[in-house]
Amino acid sequence: MGYSISGRNQNLEKSKLLKHPRRLMVFADLDQEEAGDVIEKLLNFDNQEKKDILIFLNSCGGDSSAFRALVDVMSGVDSRVGVLVLGEASSGAALVLAAGEKSMRFVSSSASIHLHETTQNLGDEWHTSEYIASEAEDTLRVNKYHNKMLAKFTGQTAEIVTKWRREGKVLSAKDAVKYGFADHIINFIDLD
Repeated sequence: MGYSISGRNQNLEKSKLLKHPRRLMVFADLDQEEAGDVIEKLLNFDNQEKKDILIFLNSCGGDSSAFRALVDVMSGVDSRVGVLVLGEASSGAALVLAAGEKSMRFVSSSASIHLHETTQNLGDEWHTSEYIASEAEDTLRVNKYHNKMLAKFTGQTAEIVTKWRREGKVLSAKDAVKYGFADHIINFIDLD
């Protein structure tokens, strides 16, 4: 189970985390271009030296293939890649959090993790039934992939993850640690 970094004696640890020298920022819905930029920086850090990298994450989601590409690279580099969620990690961003190096997955005490199934935006365009069926098939495939990956990274069963994503489950910081999405809670503001 994770622990909470809070109180006066832990200010140095919080400060070190915030000032991590090899950090990447993802503070937007992740699209292909943004993912490419983050992946390029991640690879550059890894090529420079094999030291820890920390991704600061606050994202409502975005393009599921962009998140899958980022998770693939996070898993493939030699450096350990941690994640610090500030604000929220929704949809594919929850996958990025769960994919972080065990013991290096942090959530702010005010953060939330939003789980839901993958959706397809068909916009206002007209499409043939074959096209819609093809899109639905791909969406089901991506949902199954996300469920399996979240189960692998969190230690939950695929059935539980599937149920949570269908329900649109929202996890508090405590629940994110409890259910294996994160390892530590960071209290930036002491409310006690």
